[in-house]
Parts: sequence; C-alpha cells; structure tokens
Amino acid sequence: MSIVGLGYIEIFLAILCFFLFHSLTHPKGYPKRWPIVGMLPSILFHIKHIHDRLTVIMSKSGGTFVSKGPLFAKMDILATIDPSNIHYIMSQNFMNFPKGRKFKEIFDVLGDGIFNADMDLWKIQRKTTRSLITHQQFYKFLIKTSREKVEKGLIHVLDHVSHKGVIVDLQDLFQRFTFDTTCILVTGYDPGCVSIDFPHVPFSKAMDDAEEAILFRHVIPEPIWKLQRWLGIGEEKKLSKAWETMDNVIGNYISKKRDELTKMDEVEENDEGFDLLTFYLKEGHCDDKFLRDTILNLMIAGRDTTSSALTWFIWLVTKNPQVEKKLSEEINSIIPKEENGKFRVFNVHELNKLVYLHGALCESLRLYPPVPFQHKEPLEEDTLPSGHKVHSKMMILFSLYAMARMESIWGKDCLEFKPERWISETGTIKHEPSYKFMAFNAGPRTCLGKEVAFTQMKAVAATIIHNYKVEVVEGQTIEPNSSIILYMRYGFKVRISDRSLPWNWPFLGMLPNLLFNVNRIHERCYEIFSRSGGTFLLEGPWFTNMDILGTVDPENVHYIMSANFANFPKGEEFKKIFDVLGDGIFNSDLDLWKGQRKYARSLITHQRFYNCLVKSSWDKIENGLVPVFENVARDDRVVDLQDVFQRFTFDTTCILVTGYDPGCLSIEFPCVPFSRAMDEVEEVLFIRHLLPKSVWKLQKWLGIGYEGKLTRAWDVLDHVISKYISMKRDELSNFATKRKEDEEEDCDDLLTSYILNDGQNFDDKFLRDTILNLMIAGLPFQHKTPLEPDTLPSGHHVHPKMRVVFSLYAMGRMETIWGKDCLEFKPERWISEKGLIRHEPSYKFLAFNAGPRTCLGKEVAFTQMKAVAASIIHNYKVEVINGHKVCPNVSIILYMQHGLKARIKKRWT
Repeated sequence: MSIVGLGYIEIFLAILCFFLFHSLTHPKGYPKRWPIVGMLPSILFHIKHIHDRLTVIMSKSGGTFVSKGPLFAKMDILATIDPSNIHYIMSQNFMNFPKGRKFKEIFDVLGDGIFNADMDLWKIQRKTTRSLITHQQFYKFLIKTSREKVEKGLIHVLDHVSHKGVIVDLQDLFQRFTFDTTCILVTGYDPGCVSIDFPHVPFSKAMDDAEEAILFRHVIPEPIWKLQRWLGIGEEKKLSKAWETMDNVIGNYISKKRDELTKMDEVEENDEGFDLLTFYLKEGHCDDKFLRDTILNLMIAGRDTTSSALTWFIWLVTKNPQVEKKLSEEINSIIPKEENGKFRVFNVHELNKLVYLHGALCESLRLYPPVPFQHKEPLEEDTLPSGHKVHSKMMILFSLYAMARMESIWGKDCLEFKPERWISETGTIKHEPSYKFMAFNAGPRTCLGKEVAFTQMKAVAATIIHNYKVEVVEGQTIEPNSSIILYMRYGFKVRISDRSLPWNWPFLGMLPNLLFNVNRIHERCYEIFSRSGGTFLLEGPWFTNMDILGTVDPENVHYIMSANFANFPKGEEFKKIFDVLGDGIFNSDLDLWKGQRKYARSLITHQRFYNCLVKSSWDKIENGLVPVFENVARDDRVVDLQDVFQRFTFDTTCILVTGYDPGCLSIEFPCVPFSRAMDEVEEVLFIRHLLPKSVWKLQKWLGIGYEGKLTRAWDVLDHVISKYISMKRDELSNFATKRKEDEEEDCDDLLTSYILNDGQNFDDKFLRDTILNLMIAGLPFQHKTPLEPDTLPSGHHVHPKMRVVFSLYAMGRMETIWGKDCLEFKPERWISEKGLIRHEPSYKFLAFNAGPRTCLGKEVAFTQMKAVAASIIHNYKVEVINGHKVCPNVSIILYMQHGLKARIKKRWT
C-alpha cells in the first residue's frame, strides 16, 4: 500500500473519531439513537465509566429512561431508579417480575442456584437457605470462623505489611479474607488465600474472570456473545476456562465432604456449629449439580459483596477524618478502661453496640453498592407507576449507584459520606425502605445473608480502625470498575501502621516501635497520647536509662514549666544531646541561663535592635523575596516554598544576629554551606533522641553514620561563625568611627551589641555558642529532666534518670485540650468577641515555650511572619502542585518532608 493511501486512511479515521466523539451523545445528554444499532454505540463508548454515565442519564430523564438496542437484538432496556417503580416491581407486583429467561442465560454459570431460580424452585431454595442461615449452629460457626480468620489471617498480614513498611492492595486483601471465610462457611474448607505470601488461588481468579465476562454479556447483543461462546473465543473463552476451574474445585470439595461424612458413623453436632455443605449432605436428596450450583451462588454472594463493601468503606473513612475520629471514639467507648490503648479484636456482643459504625457501613453501601445493578423481566405487559409501559421482551434495570446520587431521593447532601443520616434522634439505626436503599435487594428477594455480612464487615472494620492507621498511597486513580461487582478498577493501594500502644519487649523495651515509626514519629506520638489519656511512660532498653515520660496534659506542663520550674531544668542529658549548641541559652540552666536571658532580653527589646529587625525584614522582602516570586511567576516555574522561606529566614536571622547577609535568597538559589550544615545538625540531633546513648556515642567516637555527618556539619558551622566574629571584631576595632556610623543608622545587630558591651568582655566561644543558639528556631518537642524525684498532677512519678517530653504536635490535636474541632484550621478560635486576639495559656499553647523560658523572640517572629504573609497574600496567588505529598519530616524542626511545591501567580499586573 502506498504512503498516500495510508495518509487517506489516517485522515478518514481522524474524521470518524471526531464524528463519533461529538455524536455519541444527544444534545440533552441522552445516548444518541442510531439507525439499526440503536443506542449500543453510546453504551460501548462509555462502558469504562458506565456507572457515572447512567447517573447523568437518570438525572436528566427524571429517573426512568428507555434505551433502545439494535434492531432484532431484543436489547431494549428500561432503566429506572424511581422508588415507586422499584417498590411496584420488587414488592407490589413481584410475581410479574421474575429474574426471567434472559437473566438465567446471561448468568448460566450459576446454574439453578438461588440467584438464578424463579417461582417454585426459588421458593424452595430460599426456604431451605433461610432455615440454615438462621440456625443457631450455623451462627456459632459464623462467629468462630470470622474471628479466627481476623485473628490468624487478616491481622497476621496487616502486621506483616506494617512492620515491613510495604504497600498493600487492601482490595485484594479483603477479597482474600472474604473468599476464605465464605469458603469455610459454605464448604468447611479453608483455601488459605489470606497469607503473607499472597498465593495465587485459581478458584478465586476464576470467579473474577466469570464476573467480567458476565458484564460483557450485558452490553453486547445476545447473538454476538453466543457466537463467541460457540467459537470459544474472546470473553466467552475466558468464561469457559473459569467455569471449568470452578467446577473442578467445587467438585473436589463435594467429593471430599461426602467421603468424610460416610466414614463417620454419626455426625456429631458440636458447639462450634457446621458449614452449609455438611448441612445439605446431612439432609440428603441433594445431587452434585444442586450442591455445585448452591455453593457457587453462595460463594459469589459472600466473597464479592462483602469485600467490595469493605474496600469502599475504608477508602471513604480515610477521606473523612471527622468520621474516622467519631468511629474511634465509639469503639473506645465500649472498651474497658484497663484495656485502653491495647491491640484488640472485638466479639459480636461488642460489635452490636457500635451504632455509628453500622450507620457508616450503611452510608458506604448506599454510595458504593457492591452489586450496582439489578435487573428483571416482566412475564406480561405492565404499566409502571411512572407511566412507562413494559413488555415481556424488555429488560428492566435498576442502577443502585445512580440511585444514591439522586437529590430527589437522598436530598441535597446525597453526594456526601454522612453516617449521621442513618442515626435516629434516639441514637438507634434509622430504617430506610428497601426500594430506596437496595444494597440488600428488596421485597421477597431481600438478602438472607444481610446479618452475616454486617457481622463480618463490623468485625473487620472495627479491628482495622482501632488497631491500625491506613494511609492511602497518593497518585493512584480511585474509580469503579466495569463488572457486575463494584470493585475499584485499579485496586486500593495503602500503607498500614500500628495504632496500639508500643509493646514492651524483653531487653529492647519499646524502642523497636519507636524506630519502626520514626518516619511518622509525630503522628505516632499523637496516637499514643490519644490512647493513653495524655501521659505515657515509654520504657527504653534495659540498662540504657532511656525511659521517657511523654505528656501533653496541660496540668503537667504547667507544673513542670512554671509551678515547679526549678526542679525541671534542661539537664545534663539535654546538654549532651545538643552538645553542638555549647553553653548557649537553649542548653544552659540555673544561674548561667539567668544571666544569658537577662542580657539577651535587654538587647532584643532595645530600640536599636527593633530598628534593625524592621529594616532587615523589609529590605529582604523587597530585594530578595519579591524578585524570586516575580521570577518564578513570570517563568511559570514550580518552586519549593519551604526552601524559599528557609533562605529568607536564614538571611534575615543571619543579618540580625551577625550583621552579615549570606545571600541565600536569590533567583539562582545558591548552595550555602552554613545553611546546609544547620539542616544536617538538626537531623542528627533528632536521631540522638531515638537511639541509646551508647550507640550514638560509639558512632561519634568512630566518626561514622549520622555522627560522622554531624562532625562535618559542626566544622562548617564553627568555620563560618568564627569568620563572622573575626570580621566583626576587625570592623569594630576603630570603635569611635564605627559607633558614629551606627548611631546615624540607629540600629545594631546582636553580635555588634555583644562585642561593644561595656560591662563584659565576651570570648569567641561564648559568641559562637550564642550566635548558633539564636540561629536555630523552636522545636516540636520539649524535654526536661527532674533534679529530684517528683509526682506530677496526673499522678505519674518521675525520677532524675528519666526524661520528660512534651509533644507540641500532639497537643495541638487533642480534643481534651482544643475541643472537637481540634483538627480544623480555624483562625476564629483566636479572636475574641471584641475582635481582639484571645489569650491562651502557654502551658496549652507551647509554640513559644512556657513559664520563665518563654521565647524572647516571640514578637520578632510575629513581625517577620506577618510581613511575609501579608506581602504574599496581597500580591500573589499560591497554587500547591496537585498530588504533592505534604507530611512532617524527621528532624528537631518541623519542616515538610518533601518541601512545599507550588506555582506562583501574580494578582496584579
């Protein structure tokens, strides 16, 4: 074929694609009806997002719509979500709307099981199944099976992935869990699908393939899929192979169970109950085909619906932290006080008390029903309450997914995940009619396994919410797949971490839990304090003196920082960890600290220093920050705002403290060794808090690991600061000339003030320690060491070899301190009714320390922060990059681990 010929084909295909794209949809949003092929092209074109497409159509059509299929294909479908139509079809005129011939043909793999059966056959099967599922012995077996599989299967895997820190597909794990439990309940045999090896299980894979092929049958003309079946190709070939696999496995189960029962003289009814296959075989008169069909029908019902429901539920909970918080509170409320903070699995009596959890599960089932479609076929012509006529060759389809998103059915908040809609004013579960909430079907065909499903879902949900933190992996696409079961198309990738209080190991104490959670240490501290009531003793390895009493109790903080301040200095342990700071104000205690603080206060509150602060801040904004913002805005570049702010504050602090501008803030973003060295120092100081002293001291002696990094950074800091001191002394050697110039400028940096001090001659070491202390900002942790044994207001005893630590990060998230809206960013909480700033005691709000050690630079910090914030908010629009992960880093300073990537837009031209 010639190149010219290929060109014409490409042009033709491009025009065809353009035509199809613009023609598949009717101007009003309905599918376009084509000659001969009807509306089938539009259905196929939107098959990947069929649920959302149906939602749009149902919304525009008023709740009922007739889809015309290809001529002669008998594919006309009346889709409805009108509750009056559903009530009529599923209850009032139930006998005229069986599953029908077409349903049985499409679902032929299910044989004559309860989901395919109609009329008398269905009635007999339902009666038998009801008597079995409501039998006390089966209920006992259900409880035992569910609990054992949670404890020995699900928890084992969750602990494994938690300790390894690996990503897991939670949807796959839930499918494995429900496949195992359903297989045990139905056949008595455990396929061992839930395992840390995540084994390939052919039976489970075959069920997935069968469901995919069945959906395919719904959307293409019957002659086509029947031709594929006859030829053994495409989706039908996949279904044939899956069918064979399921028949083989189920056949083996039946044969094995028959052999077991024939070898027993008498089948004893034990206290642990029995499986369904045993029950049917004991009843007798059941051939293998009936058993095969029954097992497969019950397997699909048990495995797929529950695993789908759990997957969407956990996702919705992770997206709604306020719901997660309420669920945790409800679960904690049923736990005995002595078991607070411990790992726990819940019994059925406890689960039945969890009303909010039940409501949250119902809400999840409403928004993401595991079986998103129901369909019927009228025996005779009929007219629905909506006025639409149906005939015997028409399929009637309900979209449960679309129903949940109809404002006319669920109100204006229909798209919200709102468990409260299921809770009555008396605190019980509110009943919604089944023709409005069809997750468990409606009318005479209402699901017999509803309570079985809720028992399993509650057991799994409560175990996960109470014991683990689920972190959704960012960047993945979450959307429904195209199948008869509403799974997530690409799975549900998450990271799991343990919420329970740290375990006290022999020799190692609680250190392993601390090290394992080091990358999320602030969140882990919050979890521990939430579960322990605000104060917790973390026991370190034996013989290491690493016991730490952590507290966020404001009474304890007030006692330590103010009421009994003299007994709680920083201590020798603090000074050893922060040795790089020397004898500076942050490290010093008692008289040395008092002398330094008194002199530092006199300098910082002096008018000359204030003038220097205002001048340097304004100059650096105007000549540093603004040019950088203008540059990145003009070039539409992504910029790390955290890096920009670090450079800004490094420059301004350096100017205020030493009088020299290192020029860190520039459009070239230069590497400044002094700034880099400070970052490395802060990182290593944090690691020292977590390791036994003997370990990091050995590293220090050998000059390896983090301590090697600290040594190199320390050298850089000493070199740069010494250079600043030397330069400043040289400049000030001609005292009279320099002082005259300074008086004209009417401002002094701190180094100048220290050197020119009339009353005291400060040596270079003191100046070095002072400069470095003033360059470092506030900490997310505070810690103290008692001089004498003491008892805190909470009743906890402390001794001189114990560190007392406050987590400011956790304090900010405690409901007991800040109220129910503690997790919200709410500036209004700081504004009084008179429009003034509301004072909060420093032992509750520790950002600027508390008591006699309250930060001297508080007003300096607010002046700079306000100047920068006002300049940016007024002049620029900041757009954080979509998908950028924001979380705290591991350091003594609470930076963002991955920076803050953003684009800058100018507000004014």
